[in-house]
This record gives sequence, structure tokens and C-alpha cells, in this order.
Amino acid sequence: MKDGNFRPSLRCCNGLLNELLKANLMNSFWELHDFMLRAQLGQDVYTISTLVSAYFRTGDATSAKRIVVEMEQEGCEPNAVIYNTLIAGLSRCGAFVDAKEIVKEMAMKGFIPDNYTYGALINGLCKDNNSKEGRALLNEMLLQGIKPDIVVYSSLIDGFMREGNFDEAFKIRDEMIALGIQPNLVTYNNLIKWSLQDGKNG
Repeated sequence: MKDGNFRPSLRCCNGLLNELLKANLMNSFWELHDFMLRAQLGQDVYTISTLVSAYFRTGDATSAKRIVVEMEQEGCEPNAVIYNTLIAGLSRCGAFVDAKEIVKEMAMKGFIPDNYTYGALINGLCKDNNSKEGRALLNEMLLQGIKPDIVVYSSLIDGFMREGNFDEAFKIRDEMIALGIQPNLVTYNNLIKWSLQDGKNG
């Protein structure tokens, strides 16, 4: 990595970290991060965002939250990407109370929660068999003028179908179409999959 007078830049290493994370090469990921620390390359918001994702990938939510706190203590404020990464990771872990606190903190810092923010929460709630609360967040999005995308609607449809609430799932599908958002292959697959499953159990 370091040869003669060649010193890799922080930007270069950030890019490599991101690619290693995408490829799920976690041993190489942490080796590179250790090198960055030894070489005193520093860390920026892009490094921290990637590290947060990596910690959640390995199931270490505590470390993911810790490095953001340390970042703030060092005078570097999180950006919207870091907040959204935290919210998505916490939601996948089922830590919805913590995730909602991050949403509040994010808003207080001037970052407006967007479709991705709400989508991460809704997806986590639906996978945790709490689609009713996910539905409430969808309504909150609409009241705030945030137009949900197909991913948000598909998460809710899948969640309600999984919970056996087919009426609500099809109602959401109809609302989605009324807003001009057409169901995609994932949406239809979810509707068909759970309908067939219900037929087997009936």
C-alpha cells in the first residue's frame, strides 16, 4: 500500500473501503482501516459513513453509534448520509426507539428527513411485523409533502401480506396507483407469494 514516497490519499482509501464493503470482504476492509489509522490519514464524513455501514454489517450497532459520537466530540458534524445510515442500520436491528431519536436529532441539526429516512424506518417496522406503525409513518410522510417511492409501498405491501392483512395490503396498492406510482415486479411478486401462501394454509 505504501511504497517509497508514495502515500495514498484519504479519498483513495475511502473509495477502497467502500468497494471492499460492497464486496463483503470484511477482513480486507478492517485491514485497510487499520492501515489508515497507522498512516494517520485521518477520517472524514465519508470514512465514518462507511464505517457505520460496516459495523451494522457485522451486527455491532454499539460501535456504529460510538464512532458517530466520537466524530462529534472531535468537532466534525455528521451529515445527512451518516444520519440516514444510522437510521437504516438501527431499523434493521429492530432498535426503533434509537432510530426515531436519531431522526429527531437529524431534524434539530437542520437535516430534513426524506424518503430514504422514512423508507428505512418503514422497511424495518414491516420486517418486524409492525406494519401498522409503518402505515402511520407513511401517512406522516404524505402530510409533510414527501412523496413515497415504490420501495416504501412495496415494503408496506409485503409487511401487511406477511401479517395476513390482505385488505390493507391491496388498499395500499390502490393508493399507490392513485398517486401515479405503478407496481413493479417486486410488488406483484409479494402479492402473489403471500396470496399463494395463504391458499396453502387455508
